[in-house]
Amino acid sequence: MSWRYDKRSIVLLTTLLFALAFVQGVGLLALIPLLTLAGVDAGYELGSQWSWLGSMLELNEALIIFIVIIVVYSTIKYFQQTLAAKLQTELALNLRGRLTAKMLAFSWLRFTQFRVSHLAQVLNHEVDRASQISLLLVQLVSLSCVLGVYSVVSYLTSPGLTLVALVSGGGIYAGSRCLNRLSLRNGEEGKVLRQAYFSAVSEYMQGMKVVKAFKQEKRAGVDLEEQSRRLGCALLRFKKISALVTLYYEILIAVCLVGLCYFFIRWVKLPAAEFIVLLLLFSRFAPILKDMSYRYQQILNILPSYSEVVCILNGDVEEGLSDKSIEVKPIVATRSVRLERVSFSYLSTPGTYALRDFSITLPVNSVTALLGPSGSGKTTAADILSGLLTPSNGQVLIDGKELSEQEITQWSHSVSYVTQESFLFNKSVRENLLWAAPGIEEDELWEALRNASAERFVKALPQGIDTLIGERGDLLSGGEKQRLAVARALLRKPALLILDEVSSALDEENETVIIEAIRELKKMTTVLIITHRKALLSCTDFVVHMENGEVQSRRISSQGLQSIQ
Repeated sequence: MSWRYDKRSIVLLTTLLFALAFVQGVGLLALIPLLTLAGVDAGYELGSQWSWLGSMLELNEALIIFIVIIVVYSTIKYFQQTLAAKLQTELALNLRGRLTAKMLAFSWLRFTQFRVSHLAQVLNHEVDRASQISLLLVQLVSLSCVLGVYSVVSYLTSPGLTLVALVSGGGIYAGSRCLNRLSLRNGEEGKVLRQAYFSAVSEYMQGMKVVKAFKQEKRAGVDLEEQSRRLGCALLRFKKISALVTLYYEILIAVCLVGLCYFFIRWVKLPAAEFIVLLLLFSRFAPILKDMSYRYQQILNILPSYSEVVCILNGDVEEGLSDKSIEVKPIVATRSVRLERVSFSYLSTPGTYALRDFSITLPVNSVTALLGPSGSGKTTAADILSGLLTPSNGQVLIDGKELSEQEITQWSHSVSYVTQESFLFNKSVRENLLWAAPGIEEDELWEALRNASAERFVKALPQGIDTLIGERGDLLSGGEKQRLAVARALLRKPALLILDEVSSALDEENETVIIEAIRELKKMTTVLIITHRKALLSCTDFVVHMENGEVQSRRISSQGLQSIQ
């Protein structure tokens, strides 16, 4: 997977990293003339090739140079950190945009295999964690560059002491590998616990009415508190691992330094100047090695989140045309819409058919009711008719012509689907309508509301069509929400309108309004009703009864007979 970064920014950031390392190396060399001017004999081991610097500079000049080096280093570091943060932000935006596009391109069957709360949690949290890897890698590269420059400069100054310092540091770093494994395990645990907590919060927020009705606020609070406690414990464990890294390095570095000092002073009789260099090398190398290990552990801890994002982005999914910037020409039926001997089986229940050799014909400008007990396959049939699902076997026919896979996608643009729980946005009535048909004219909005028997109640709202209707339309009654959803569906001017249990939660008065609206709808489109309510049959032309994924009976309703006569 590739990130769409600005190449110039990458080159600039790399240049800044090497500049930082170079300036730090120069700062290390600047200490040599300071030592010389302070009366410390540099000696041959300090590198006679650098001793001439002390003879060329006065103390005040050397101090000014040292201050300039610090100012230059701090300025470069500021620009480096700013650019690194900019790249991290770009990565987060890039990842979130690509993930959103990928999820929207999922086929409906693929989308239903995920928990909605899981996808929301990945978009909201895991993407931000994954994007941190870029900054951590930049920091790791920066530290590696600094360590490399220090090593070269130190080696030119005192090869023997440099090798001793590097070997000691490498041994200390190798001993921290067990802590790295703990960080990776903790990262995986944290990812699972974050998903569980986010899922629990989403479920309780969406089901708060049920929680209140059953008086289970205390139980919900205990559950969320337990999930939060587990997540907090995982975070605390990582903090402890990080603190353990610091403890490990500080103790090992101190022990190593004391041991080497004792060895070189007692047995090697190391001169004072070389002893100062030894302390200087350890004071420079030790924090860098500790920071490198800490950054690496952070990367390991974030790696599960990164893998989660990459898994979704690189997953093999069936993508529709909705993610492609091409114009889709809707298909219009002039005689009939038909499913011919269609079979379908869900991946979660292989070998069990939701539909088996199922056939149904919907004559144009008619109302057909699909009846049957729960689990009989009614919604699956509707999903295939709408193009949400592709049948395992059988054909989708428009005016007797079989649709290809691409034509089924085109056909889906000619279908409007109103589900049992119509989803409305926390926006105004106007914005909810325009969501289905951006740029539609004002008179067309009111025409759709009129055809859905929603014009009167919309005009009676405090701000009319510009009234905010609350989250999921909760400021409206059940019947008002359903009629508004029907109006929104009509704005697409569908060739087929599917109404799935639109009156199941309505009282008799609202159901009567819906029935009258359906009677008028068939003058402009073909309607398929999925229902358990017998009252809706009064407005239908045809009735199909289903059971176990098969058609049990077909009949023409009394309304249909009157239409024929």
